Amino acid sequence: MINKLLIYDALATSFKTLKVKKDPACPLCSKKPTITKLIQEEQEEVCELR
Repeated sequence: MINKLLIYDALATSFKTLKVKKDPACPLCSKKPTITKLIQEEQEEVCELR
């Protein structure tokens, strides 16, 4: 399922498949990504369940 997004509608018990294009400016998966690792401190600021 490369370049596709699978959507499941549980109420209608149906599936839809959408074609998606890769974003050349994506900070995660472009040729020169700017996000290269997960930083624990950033997660702790968002999730205050401790």
